[in-house]
Amino acid sequence: MDSLFPLLAALALALVITVPPLVTVLRSAEALRLARTRVPESSRPSPPEDLTPLHLGYLAGGAVRTAEVALMEARLHGRVCAPTRDGFLALVGPDEPRTSEKEKIRRDIVRAFRGRAAIGGRELMRHAVASRGIDRVRSQLHARRLIVDSPELRASLAARARLRGVFLRLFAVALVAVVTGFCLDVSAVASGGWGTALLTGGITTGAVVAFTRLALGLSGGLRPSVNTPAGDAVLAESAERYPASETMDTDHALRHTALAGFRALRLAASPWSRSREAAAQDMAAAPSETCALGAVHRFAEVCQGPFGPRRGAPYAGVDGWGRGFADVGAGIAAAPTSAVR
Repeated sequence: MDSLFPLLAALALALVITVPPLVTVLRSAEALRLARTRVPESSRPSPPEDLTPLHLGYLAGGAVRTAEVALMEARLHGRVCAPTRDGFLALVGPDEPRTSEKEKIRRDIVRAFRGRAAIGGRELMRHAVASRGIDRVRSQLHARRLIVDSPELRASLAARARLRGVFLRLFAVALVAVVTGFCLDVSAVASGGWGTALLTGGITTGAVVAFTRLALGLSGGLRPSVNTPAGDAVLAESAERYPASETMDTDHALRHTALAGFRALRLAASPWSRSREAAAQDMAAAPSETCALGAVHRFAEVCQGPFGPRRGAPYAGVDGWGRGFADVGAGIAAAPTSAVR
């Protein structure tokens, strides 16, 4: 009986620390499934041209992608420039929104420069992601039945997005328990059954966490898409209409940015986009009806930092910004679309 108590205690503790993350994954997946089943099928999905680049950004990558589109829009309209390659952005013109800047997220980007000569790309992204303009974009998409949304669903998905750090800590606990239990079992020290108990508890913890990770992957990952089938259809059609081109009009460039995202644009940056000529163009930041693909690539790289083993990659993560944006503001970042290669 004395040797049975440590084993039961270890198993109970393993279940106490591993079952809540599993429940979070299952609940969020079920909440997302139920929300989608309540949306009636649309016989006439919205054509891509009826949506703004900000709308496409949210469908493709959630709040983070929407903020990226807003930053690129400010750059292409001549309100923000990147005069150097150190990741800092400068405002062109007054630090009060112009009458033509009607989108709240654009106005919040301009207001972030008040009293400051320059702002880092990541800090400006944080202002954009936290903008209440994300609320408006999400509400408009929900009204068109292109996404599912509710306060309860957002809370459930936010809890799901925070599980990444939980998994890492649980795997570390499992590893320590297994190693400690193995050492106690093979040593000559009498452990009173705690060696076997730790070994069993560690293996149980690792197994439940592995099962939870599998369930997470099968249900869309840490940040699953909230698109409805109609939203996915619009996204697929947009990918065919707005491919990359060496020279694009501003609207096309913004829609391509919405579909690709800064990380993909940064990866596609060419040596020209890092040249002095490209830097000079960015310093001018003159608004134009057309833009070069290289300029779009360069701006994304300046904001996120250069990519590659020789240049470094300061921001990791599926969207290139690392962690920390998923729970900022009202929007939950959806899984990046695979429609754009």
